Amino acid sequence: MNKNDRQRLIKTRLIIDKEVSVKSLAGTFSVTERTIRNDLQALADKHLCEMFYGGARLIKHDEDIYFESTSINNISTLLEAPSTTKAWSYPAVSRANETSPEIYILGSFNIDIVLEVNEFPKVGESVLAHSTKYYGGGKGANQAIAAAKINDQVHLTIKVGQDLFADRAKNYLANANIASLNILEDAEHPTGNAIILVSQPSGENKIAINLGANSHITVDDIIHDLDYIRDCRVFLTQLENNFDIMSLAITYAKKSGATTILNPTPYNDSVKKILPFVDIITPNEIEASDLSGIVINDHESARLAAEKIYKLGVKHVIITLGDKGCHYFNGNRHFHLAGHKAAVIDSSGAGDSFNGSLAASIANGKSIEDALIFANAFASLKVERRGASNMPDTSLVEARLSTNNL
Repeated sequence: MNKNDRQRLIKTRLIIDKEVSVKSLAGTFSVTERTIRNDLQALADKHLCEMFYGGARLIKHDEDIYFESTSINNISTLLEAPSTTKAWSYPAVSRANETSPEIYILGSFNIDIVLEVNEFPKVGESVLAHSTKYYGGGKGANQAIAAAKINDQVHLTIKVGQDLFADRAKNYLANANIASLNILEDAEHPTGNAIILVSQPSGENKIAINLGANSHITVDDIIHDLDYIRDCRVFLTQLENNFDIMSLAITYAKKSGATTILNPTPYNDSVKKILPFVDIITPNEIEASDLSGIVINDHESARLAAEKIYKLGVKHVIITLGDKGCHYFNGNRHFHLAGHKAAVIDSSGAGDSFNGSLAASIANGKSIEDALIFANAFASLKVERRGASNMPDTSLVEARLSTNNL
């Protein structure tokens, strides 16, 4: 990270926290304390903060001085240099006139290139595919589409390249019934894309992802959304973005009173640093094993892993177990939800459907237990459809729950 980017992150942390520690910032950015003192002095020279022994504090403490009544069109005046990022918003109106979303999703968009095969190739082996299909995807986009099936106040922020896939992203998401979008464009990096092999008839998948522009969201980009993040009821994110910016956003959401949900995939061990700001974490078996150091192969190992993850600072641990359902622990109570019987066609997007429907159910006022029951059924219906973002309607979920007396 260069000096300018680091100082912008420090400035934003000052706006959020009002006061920062030299030692803490040095650890966060993996630089010397002397470097951080120089950064803070540079900000102090611009009258943004005042130094004290061991740290610095914001000169103007009321964040509304910075953000109140500030629209997406003039917020760039808060920054020393204009951003090179372009943005496309839907609906295309001033945010000053918009209702804040109940669910804010900082996410990702990928074009999914799906190949259906009889069996996965072994190392060095080539196999024939039955078909090639292109779908809109990415964990953030998939989760937003799932959430929008249940709640009509969902906002999604993503970043794409300036290429044909970006045009497809805009057209696709504008028709996905998501209440509001902020689609940022990056001239230097491509739209994210994923190659997905789906084995028939099992529906199991293997995925390789090029995150592209997804991993280049900047401080400038996220400052545009701070009013939305501050006012949302539920904040949902994953690890398909720039980790530093995701950390900043989830910290701000937590301090602003939102319920924060983190889907820790693709797994990054640095995630442990931010778990005290996470209310609900939703790893799958592999990610839960990475977080806990416990290999999960049965209910008992899932219990032990959940307990260990809980001790890392989160309030609620939900380990998704594929067709075996999910396991929940909140520090006092364990419970296991069995999976529903499903005619599996394509398991890609199952976790996204679970997370999106969970977030929306909580935003709608359901308890976590009731939200889990709904999300478990929602995900079981998703795997009966082709395409990672092809989500079921709530009427089908209610019918499945009624059939199973839940």
